[in-house]
Amino acid sequence: MNSPLSPRRLSWAFCFLGWIVAPLRGEALETKALWVVKDALCSPASVSEMTRTAWKNGFNLILVQVRSRGDAFYRSQFVPLAEAIQGSKEPEFDPLKLAVEEGHRAGLQVHAWVNIYILWSSPYHPVNPKHLFYLHPDWFARSDGSRIRPKKIFLSPELPQVREHLLNVIEEIIENYQIDGLHLDYVRYPNNHYDYNLTARTRFMQRYAIDPLGLAQGSEKLADIFGVVGIEDLSRKRLAWRAEQVTRLVEAIHDLISKKKPWITLSAAVKPDVDEAYRKYGQDWTEWANRGLVDFVIPMAYSKDTEVVVQQVEQAMRAVGRKRLYVGIGTYNKPISETLRQIQSVEALGVEGICLFSYNSLEKEPGSFEKLRAGFLPSPQERKRR
Repeated sequence: MNSPLSPRRLSWAFCFLGWIVAPLRGEALETKALWVVKDALCSPASVSEMTRTAWKNGFNLILVQVRSRGDAFYRSQFVPLAEAIQGSKEPEFDPLKLAVEEGHRAGLQVHAWVNIYILWSSPYHPVNPKHLFYLHPDWFARSDGSRIRPKKIFLSPELPQVREHLLNVIEEIIENYQIDGLHLDYVRYPNNHYDYNLTARTRFMQRYAIDPLGLAQGSEKLADIFGVVGIEDLSRKRLAWRAEQVTRLVEAIHDLISKKKPWITLSAAVKPDVDEAYRKYGQDWTEWANRGLVDFVIPMAYSKDTEVVVQQVEQAMRAVGRKRLYVGIGTYNKPISETLRQIQSVEALGVEGICLFSYNSLEKEPGSFEKLRAGFLPSPQERKRR
C-alpha cells in the first residue's frame, strides 16, 4: 500500500490542486477593446487609420467617443456639431457613420461612446449659441444651491427634463446609425457635493419633507429635530435617492434599446471601487449589471499598480461575476511592459474582456502597438506559436 505522502500521490494531488485553482477562462480574452477619444475622429483619414490600426493589432471592438461635451461627432437635430469638425473641408463628413462603415469592413464591433451628464469642461465657452450651455443653465447640477464650477459643468441627474433630453439624444443615435453597441460614460454625479439645483432639492423635499442642502451642511436645527439616528437614516436615504436618479436613466436607456433595437449592446464605464461609486458618485453599477440593465460594465482600473488593479477586478467579480465584466486598463500612465503585465494578470482571473484607454495615447507613442501585438495576441495558443 502506498504511503499518503508518496511521490506518486503528491504528484496527483498537485495536479488536482492546479486544476482547482486554474483560472476559469476560455481559450483567451473574448473581447479586446479600445476606447477611441474624439480627437481621432476629426477627419476621414484619421478615422480610417484608427480602424486599420485596431484591426491590425488584434482588437475586435472599438468604442468611439461621439458625444464628449454636449456635442455631436455625428449628425444631430438635438445637439450642435462638435467644434472640432465644424467647417470641415468635407462637409458631408460624418465621423460616426464612417467609423461604423470602416470598422465593419475590418470586422470590428463599433460602439458609440457617449458622455452622459458632463456638459462642459473648458474655461472657454462653447462657440455655438444653441449649445445646452446657453439654452438651459437651469439644468446644471449645483454644489451648494447656487454655484457651479465653470470648468466642469454637469447636467443634473435629478431633473426629468434632463432625462428626456438625453433619451432623445440616444434614440437619435440608435435609430440613425448601424452601431453594434452604446457605451455610457460620465453616467454619474460629479462627486458627493451634488446636486442642489433648486428643482432637484424641491423634488427631494416632496418625498422626504427635508431640504437635502440643510442635511449636507449639518444643520443644527435638523439635528435637534431628528437626532443622530434620524440624521443617519436620512443620509442613507439621500444616498439611495441619488443612485436612484442615475439608475432611472440607465433603466430608461435599456428599455429604449430593448424596444427599438434589442440587438444593440449596452455598456457603461464605471468607477472601479464599488462603495465609492455608490456613495460618492451615485453610481450603483452592481445593480445595473445584476439586474441586466447593462450587458457589461467596464470598471476604469487605471492604476499604475498592478496589485491595485487586480484587487479592484477581484472586488468587481465578487459583485457582478465575470460574464458582465470587462476591465478598463490605462495605457496613458505606464510603460507598455506594465500594461501587458496588467492585461495578463486580469486575464488570469478569468475576465472575458479588456478595454484599453486609449487608442490615442498608444498612437502617440511610437512602437506601442507593435509591442502590444507581440505580447498580446488573440489566444495563448497563438502566443506559443510566436
